[in-house]
Amino acid sequence: MKKQKLNQSHLNLDDREIIQKGIENRSDKTSIAKTIGKDPTTVAKEIKRHRKIDPRDVFVYPNICVHRKECKKCFKRVLLHNVCNIYLEG
Repeated sequence: MKKQKLNQSHLNLDDREIIQKGIENRSDKTSIAKTIGKDPTTVAKEIKRHRKIDPRDVFVYPNICVHRKECKKCFKRVLLHNVCNIYLEG
């Protein structure tokens, strides 16, 4: 099987918009890369370079303690700010 010759130039705005739509449609990086004619690592680097991680929505899931599965106390009382002695945000 012959390896596809890929375009070695930089990504342009159209390529970035296709990557954005691919992410929104939950497409994998390989299929996005094939769509724009780039290597999958190029797409992965582009995503990693420009991603923005939103903070956790503490209203829906208020307990951010790393021990929440082990400890039943702070799981129920975190809204009252009465947390256990091993509480650790993570």
